[in-house]
Amino acid sequence: MAAPRPKEDILVHYDEEAGELVFYTVPTSATGGLRDKSFGGIRPSVSELQVLEPTEALYRVGGTVLALLDLSSIKKLGLTIEFMSRSNENDL
Repeated sequence: MAAPRPKEDILVHYDEEAGELVFYTVPTSATGGLRDKSFGGIRPSVSELQVLEPTEALYRVGGTVLALLDLSSIKKLGLTIEFMSRSNENDL
């Protein structure tokens, strides 16, 4: 029987020069210091996402990731408005 994979976090990097998003998996044991130094994160509960339609849950999580990347970048993605529009339509 294969040993279970160790717990990992996802690191999303926006390479502005290459114009691409890069997704890494990093051992959770190596990210504790980074998390401790961050602003505290956005913490949607899994139960809140599970009650949504799958597509809506994907839009919310994806929109949050893109919004944070835009907030923290020099060269903006320009995609956040689309996700915000979809989210606002559902609030009506």
